[in-house]
Amino acid sequence: MPIGRRTRFTDVGSTTSFTRDVVKDVGSANLSSRTITSSEEEILKKGLGFAVSPRRIPATEIIAKVETAVKYLDAESAARRDVDNILQKARSPKHNISKEMHTALKTLKADDSITILPADKGRATIILDTPIYHEKLTDLLESGPYRVLKKDPTDRLARKLTNTLLNLKKNNVMHEPTYRRLKPTQKQPPRIYGLPKIHKPTVPLRPIVSCIGSFAYNLSKYLAEILSPLTGLTEYTIPNSSGFAEFIAEQTIGTQERMVSFDVVSLFTNVPIEGACNATLQRLQSDSNLSTRTALSPEQLTQLLEFVLRSTYFLYKGSYYEQTEGAAMGSPVSAVVANLYMESFEEEALDTCPLACLPRVWKRYVDDTFIIVPISEKDKLLKHMNSLEPTIQFTSEIECEGKIAFLDTLVHRHDNHRLSTSVYRKPTHTNQYIAFDSHHPISVKRGLVKCLFHRASRIVTSPQQPCKERTRVRSALSLNGYPRRFIHNTKNRSSEPRYQKVYKTFTVLPYIDGVSQQAPPREPWHSNGFQIRYHPTSTTYTPQGSNSST
Repeated sequence: MPIGRRTRFTDVGSTTSFTRDVVKDVGSANLSSRTITSSEEEILKKGLGFAVSPRRIPATEIIAKVETAVKYLDAESAARRDVDNILQKARSPKHNISKEMHTALKTLKADDSITILPADKGRATIILDTPIYHEKLTDLLESGPYRVLKKDPTDRLARKLTNTLLNLKKNNVMHEPTYRRLKPTQKQPPRIYGLPKIHKPTVPLRPIVSCIGSFAYNLSKYLAEILSPLTGLTEYTIPNSSGFAEFIAEQTIGTQERMVSFDVVSLFTNVPIEGACNATLQRLQSDSNLSTRTALSPEQLTQLLEFVLRSTYFLYKGSYYEQTEGAAMGSPVSAVVANLYMESFEEEALDTCPLACLPRVWKRYVDDTFIIVPISEKDKLLKHMNSLEPTIQFTSEIECEGKIAFLDTLVHRHDNHRLSTSVYRKPTHTNQYIAFDSHHPISVKRGLVKCLFHRASRIVTSPQQPCKERTRVRSALSLNGYPRRFIHNTKNRSSEPRYQKVYKTFTVLPYIDGVSQQAPPREPWHSNGFQIRYHPTSTTYTPQGSNSST
């Protein structure tokens, strides 16, 4: 079904199969009343992360970023001269979209009657009527843990944070570089936007609070760096899908046992702040390596964490809202805090679980848990888990025909009581990845190819599946414009582990094909502990409410 067909959102809301068919066919779902032209459809098919090649080299931006960075170098003048010489000889890269597609992109961005967003899962592009989008977001704010504030709290919160950091510096527990990094300099209010859950019948929104540029963003990143090494240390957590597949390959399952998945309902916004801070403090107090990462004490770090969690607010349609409980999706520290809390929660839950319904296997990744439990005890286990904390509630799903999905794996039960895994793709999966003609560094595209084939080799443990999965990967890459020879050469390219240099700091420059490979020269930057990163100059679209630049 072409995306250009006029379809009322209200007609689609109860027809999940329609949404899935559209997404599967073209990678997009037009749930608005607006007709999408063929040129607009063509650019949207490339995905919201497609990087458009710049028509002009952003020399001013490059020079400004370099000028800020050269203070870290010993040979400032030479570095400036090298960059200036390269820019003078530079030529704009070839256009990677047609004039018609460029016009269509400008038209879509200028059309306030529709809102274009990525789906919550599956990389699909979703088009909503803007009034419907705001109606859904307003309903979410009215029913969730939010309240309207009388005025902008930014200056008040920024002053409070500045005073707290200043006291830590005066007491010689926070070094000057850390103080400068964490002191609020940007004061852009966070913004909220919603990602459509097209796998749900009514297509609700998942709230994301974009904190980039906010007064506490750097503090949140800092806390995430300090706390991240503390997560994943318990026997009940798994690091990723590959680790889960390795674990499953060694497991067996009895005739009277069943595979079950538990999912925490809206974990981030339901994490109890006090419980999360207590769990974090306990873990910090037992960390013998904390002093190698920070001079702050466990109590001081927890104080800063509580400040961040209780200072979640955002601007929406001219009004300021406060999130009264939980952690904001979009804050760098939120996933870490949610993990630390869940590790504490599940240890208590399993320690107090009645022996009869105690699961033989419990492996969790953030809010998803894989369980093996006697079939007669599944409901009792769910009841026990839901009785411990009012805001932490689980839903469950039991295996069907000897299979169950967990993360991006599908776990298979075999007649010999063994288990195996294959790659799982949700019904809304689009096979959409970074297009080969997207204006991204070639290293990013090689990385994608390697990642997909690596997943095929690490996750797939079913006997007949590896060859099938590699065929699927090649097909998906071909659909995204990757030449067969590029796929073959990249897949077979040696990937010996390289020494990971530790950098003192970094700068982010716009990526320009043919220019970024030369400017600025890697030396003397790297020898001074300075890393250079790149970002696309422009992508096809940016979700409304997001602070991230295109």
